[in-house]
Amino acid sequence: MQEYELIWERFNACAGDRYGQTQVLELELEDPAAYVQAQFSREKALRVEQRRNGESLVFEVYVGEIHQRLTFTPV
Repeated sequence: MQEYELIWERFNACAGDRYGQTQVLELELEDPAAYVQAQFSREKALRVEQRRNGESLVFEVYVGEIHQRLTFTPV
């Protein structure tokens, strides 16, 4: 298990939000990708893009008009 700081940003283009909603969590996880899949397991129209940004692992998640970015940084 690895401890991560998760920065979870939500952007909603339909609502005209100029700035996203942000949540910061500390989690112990074996696999951040499995965590992301579990969080969105009920979504049918889901697109996930994964990339590295230095030490961080970034997931860009798109569900309809809502874009969410989950950034996992090892602590």
